[in-house]
Amino acid sequence: MREGLETGHFQELRPWEQVFFVIALGHCEGPDHLARVALIDRLTEAHVIPGLPPALAHLADVLRSQNAPSRSVIERFGRYPHRNPFFGRVSTPIEEAYIATGDFTHMRGSARIEA
Repeated sequence: MREGLETGHFQELRPWEQVFFVIALGHCEGPDHLARVALIDRLTEAHVIPGLPPALAHLADVLRSQNAPSRSVIERFGRYPHRNPFFGRVSTPIEEAYIATGDFTHMRGSARIEA
């Protein structure tokens, strides 16, 4: 993903393709995640949203509503705690409380994951 930004490939994509590009960035985890989420915000506001055709303009609010909760979760935990069972990670008590809510940023409207 970063390579696509560095080489300029991202700029060559149509806005709806850029949406998938930033979605993939947002689902990644790693030590640079907060910086990546900030990058997603900038890309979304500067490139994706302004380029959306009228038929896809409603995606602007969807993208914004996804970015803020993702950033909040990463700021709090440094990772997506609801993925802990899948990665064999031990959840902290605070993460367990979060997981118990079933309100996961990338799973809006999906079935709750049982740990």
